[in-house]
Parts: sequence; C-alpha cells; structure tokens
Amino acid sequence: MKKNNKGFLLVETLVVSTFCLTVLVILFLQFRTLIVNYNKSFKYNTVEGIYNLNTMKNYFKKNEITFSNTTYIYYNNNGTPEYDTKCINFCQEIVQALEPEVIIYTGSNIDVTLKTSGRLSNEMKDFISQLKNDNKGNRLIAEFKGGTYASITY
Repeated sequence: MKKNNKGFLLVETLVVSTFCLTVLVILFLQFRTLIVNYNKSFKYNTVEGIYNLNTMKNYFKKNEITFSNTTYIYYNNNGTPEYDTKCINFCQEIVQALEPEVIIYTGSNIDVTLKTSGRLSNEMKDFISQLKNDNKGNRLIAEFKGGTYASITY
C-alpha cells in the first residue's frame, strides 16, 4: 500500500511542477512582449519627434531645398552637418532646438541600404526595419538626442 502512494506522489509532483512551469513561461512571454511594446511607444514616433520632423519639412519647403535620392545628414555636437555633400546649413536655432543626431531623406521604398548602413546606430536600424514600405511619397526619418526616433511622409 505504501509503495503505491509513493508512485502516486511522484506523478502528482511531476504534473503540478509541469503545470507551474508552463504558467510561468506563458506569463514571462506575455510580460516581455508588453515591456518591449511599452518601450517602443516611448521611443518611436513620439509626438515631439513627429512635430520636430514636420518643422524640418516646412523649413525645407520654405527654403526650396530639394533632394534627388537618399540623403543622410549627420550632426556633430555643435550642430553642424558632418556628412553628405547635400548637407544643409540649418540656422543654429533650429538645430539646437530640435537636437537631431541623424536626418534621412529617402523615397517611399525603404531599401536594404538603410537597414544595413554602417553609420547608423543599431537602434536606428531597428526603427527603420519596423517601418512599412508604402507608396505615399518620400519620407523623412530622424534620430534625436535622447534616443527617440520619428518618421513622416514628405
């Protein structure tokens, strides 16, 4: 009689342990997804970032600045462009107020070169990879100081 009770106890322990482990794994996966999406909502396409990009777009249009293909504009610490031959010398107030790290003007089709560019940060590449290709027009993509990212159609 005792022998049968020990076997039943072992099976019961295994079933309960498996059930608890399964519940913990499911909870972990749910919370991890929730935390990743929560962090993205505070970094990607923030209201301030979209507003800043719209300000840049209006500045480009007002000053009749045009781009013919994908153009990268990188800013160093004092706000002057440091890369690309088509860099725009923004007035210092705009650059200091908006604090861009990188501004990219590209067509509606986000190509592989943007996603694999060596000059972009890994977080910027992650942001670009989650953008969808659409035929709504050209696009401005920016990384701002503080680690926020935004994209608008141009």
